[in-house]
Amino acid sequence: MAASDLGAFGAELRRLRNERGLSIRDLAERIYQSKTVVSDWENTSKIPQADIAARLDEALDSGHTLASLQAAATLPDPHQPHERESEHLAQQLAALNASDLVPEVDRSTSRLAVDYLGSPGASLMDEITDARHEALTALRARRLRNHHQVRYLIGDVGYLSGILAYAALDDGHPRTALAHANAAWEAASVVGSDQLRAWIRGTQSLILRFAQRYPEALDRTLDGLRYAKTGTAKARLLAGVAQCQANMGDAPAARLALAQAQTAFDERRGVDELGGVFSFSRAKLLYYSGSSLIWLEGGADARKARDQAHAAIRLWQDGGSDRSVADEALAHVYAATGSLQVRELEEAAADLEPILSLPAGSRVSWIVKRMDRITGILRAPPYDKDPLARDLLERIKAYA
Repeated sequence: MAASDLGAFGAELRRLRNERGLSIRDLAERIYQSKTVVSDWENTSKIPQADIAARLDEALDSGHTLASLQAAATLPDPHQPHERESEHLAQQLAALNASDLVPEVDRSTSRLAVDYLGSPGASLMDEITDARHEALTALRARRLRNHHQVRYLIGDVGYLSGILAYAALDDGHPRTALAHANAAWEAASVVGSDQLRAWIRGTQSLILRFAQRYPEALDRTLDGLRYAKTGTAKARLLAGVAQCQANMGDAPAARLALAQAQTAFDERRGVDELGGVFSFSRAKLLYYSGSSLIWLEGGADARKARDQAHAAIRLWQDGGSDRSVADEALAHVYAATGSLQVRELEEAAADLEPILSLPAGSRVSWIVKRMDRITGILRAPPYDKDPLARDLLERIKAYA
């Protein structure tokens, strides 16, 4: 992207905000962003995602001005071909009758669902896309006559689309992730898989939370609960409700949802159809709890967030097929956030140490996004004049 394009975006954003008589805080609250992030857009080379630029236009009543400037300043999206394929797939699946299809089951889905936990982001993108293409080819060939094989293969397409949704989001492309998730939803609807439908609703909510569209994200989780009859889906969805409520400032509702998620996990019936990214472990529940509580007022919630994040890390480090590299790294960020909120800078620095040494390929978009909040906290009192905080900021800047 050209520097002039980036400068034009920030200058126009500042002009529009001032013209509307809004402070940076006013605008930040309207679009569910922090003051630091909005200030960075106006004064640095940072630029928001397309969906955020559109929300800025809406908040400032500026037509498509900022969205157009954002598009001009953004490099071509390498995910667009996959996005278009998922959009086309969703349309096809919406019109399918499962009894008309003749497929064979692609057996690689279960392995990829587990492998993705250890290799998040774009590293498995080609393999996942190839597996889904093979499944679609088998569906279109119509050579088999077993209805159950048809059902399993369409479900397989849905699960593979779900993994692609995770991969796109981890790589920082929420719009593409939603296209994959919508394709997965249509596959789940064709075969009537409540487990997959519940999981996809949770994933759609996760993507919308990434884009900070919390009311829409909450709607997806609440709708998903009607499908969450077996396995760990109900616990995952309720933990997602907690994240939405915490980010929307409703602390009592967030705490209640976390308690309900714990009960749902303890009282779950049946097993998950697929493991890996399609299962919700105790470590994941602790991780969701920590990532919710850090958005509340601090104090006891912040300490609990840090403790829950540490507990999740210990469980993951004990080993097992459910160990998620990206979530374990994010748990360190959430633990550090909780420590900063209770004025324990040295503990926060220790929690961030494993993150600051991560290779670039392991830094999924969630980590970068949440490290921005760490930066904002360190730049504000009481840390703004602390030498250790300044050193930590320099290391984070070098990391980014």
